[in-house]
Amino acid sequence: MKNELNLSSTAINRLLDCIEDGVFLIDNTGKIVCLNEASASLTDVPKEEMLNRNIFELVERGIFDEDETVSIKTLKTGQKTHQIQQGRKGKYDILSTATPYKEDNQIKYVIVTERDVTNITNLQKQLDTESSRVEKYEAELEHYRRQNYEDSDIIFKSNRMQKLVSTAIHVASNDATVLIQGESGTGKEVIANLIQKNSHRKNQPFIKINCATIPENLIESELFGYEKGSFTGALNKGKIGFFELADKGTLFLDEIDTIPIHMQSKLLRVLQDNEFFRVGGNKQIHVDVRIIAATNSNLQALIDEGRFRKDLYYRLNVVPLFMPLLKDRTEDILPLVNHFLTLFNEKYGTHKQISNEGITLLTRYSWPGNVRELENFIERMVVSHTEDLIDEEIILAELEITGRALPSLKQVDNQTLKEMTEAFERDIILDQMKRYPNSLELAAALGIDKTTLNRKIKRYEIPVCYIK
Repeated sequence: MKNELNLSSTAINRLLDCIEDGVFLIDNTGKIVCLNEASASLTDVPKEEMLNRNIFELVERGIFDEDETVSIKTLKTGQKTHQIQQGRKGKYDILSTATPYKEDNQIKYVIVTERDVTNITNLQKQLDTESSRVEKYEAELEHYRRQNYEDSDIIFKSNRMQKLVSTAIHVASNDATVLIQGESGTGKEVIANLIQKNSHRKNQPFIKINCATIPENLIESELFGYEKGSFTGALNKGKIGFFELADKGTLFLDEIDTIPIHMQSKLLRVLQDNEFFRVGGNKQIHVDVRIIAATNSNLQALIDEGRFRKDLYYRLNVVPLFMPLLKDRTEDILPLVNHFLTLFNEKYGTHKQISNEGITLLTRYSWPGNVRELENFIERMVVSHTEDLIDEEIILAELEITGRALPSLKQVDNQTLKEMTEAFERDIILDQMKRYPNSLELAAALGIDKTTLNRKIKRYEIPVCYIK
């Protein structure tokens, strides 16, 4: 028995209303032959306003956008069309599929199915956001691993460093850009750490970059990141730059003077606008980053030579901090020696000490490599010698190995090492008396007790009128 389904258009429309997805049918002229309630609901247009209307007429009335209407695209191309578009009032994300029905290779009808994919697209957006966040955290973690940074407090006693540290802590409370200037080894990064630790960003990322270590052809992609396929050798998924890694935190740009002149203009724009584009990207990225820069070069001289932009210098030099040379803050040498000696004894499991005469030599040495040279020197003393007591002979020998000299040490013919060292020590005590006329303060500055100080004063026949 043959079953034939003869349905009226009304019955067909009722059947279509049973379908949860939107469905409508247009003929080859664009006339909407039938549609269900789900389609009308998704497009947010009453069913009676669309049924038996021409799709092109609805476009003219502004109900639909021709560029986003898949049925029109299929009428024009004869091909099946897929597209995600928004509902009329932006309430929904709709996946629309238009399929042509042909007879004799000519389009007779186009049937369109519509599905609400709002939840799916929202989940995809959340997934993309979370993926970006995970990527950022992974990049931050990798950066910190490579950094191998060991935090330590600032060791100082001199008035010059006291003023510098006080200023650094004061400016840490705001987001002003800081430019730290000073010779290599003076401790610019230590001051940058101090500023970050005392700022309201202390719990946010702290990214430290030595600009001199980044190849010139990679500086832009390292600072600002790149999109996938931006250049040969680029990662397939692209890469986040240091500015994005430091978002909401602090970015420390050491050796800022080494950034190529052609990159300085882009850096200036980021400092001014807090926005940039990744390499190969067309999406503007906004960041909230506090900048601390450092240099051991004379930027004014570089400006005169055309190697550094004057406007970038002014943008960086909002709060200038100048690191003094170690030889200009000799009061800090002894505390630093004691600090490094403790640090490396703990690190290597040793119990090394430095004799008083050895301390005297160290405090009178000029340390052209500044704090870094002193730190390396103490570490070498700890690991290179089997003796637990490092005396002046060992220190003099090591300084001789490094090709250094003690310019203030007077060498007199026919004097033994002991005699020269004693004369040297007497000069140090007399010199330090100018700074510390009180015997307790003087003994503390020299790293000895008051009894030892009095014994040396008596031995070197220093007039007691010098001391209180």
